[in-house]
Amino acid sequence: MVAFGVLGLVAAFSARRPRTGAVGTGLSWAGRMTMTCYVLQNLIFSVIFYDFGLGLIGKLPAEWNTWSTLTVYVGVALFLVFGSGLRLRRFSRGP
Repeated sequence: MVAFGVLGLVAAFSARRPRTGAVGTGLSWAGRMTMTCYVLQNLIFSVIFYDFGLGLIGKLPAEWNTWSTLTVYVGVALFLVFGSGLRLRRFSRGP
């Protein structure tokens, strides 16, 4: 249900804007590399949060788990969007 809500918000955002702007451009970059971003997101989060990697979730106090997770998520999302933009300068789509 959350995915459908996000999809609806993105569609409404895109339909109401006469030009794409920075947010629309970033979303289009990530959209052309959707599968790559999905796989990289899972790999990056696994390395950051699980014990076989950095084990961040076990090292932080329990009351920080929500905010640390959100902060890391925003950082990884921005990394993936800008990384997609860099890759798309050379190639038309993701691998």
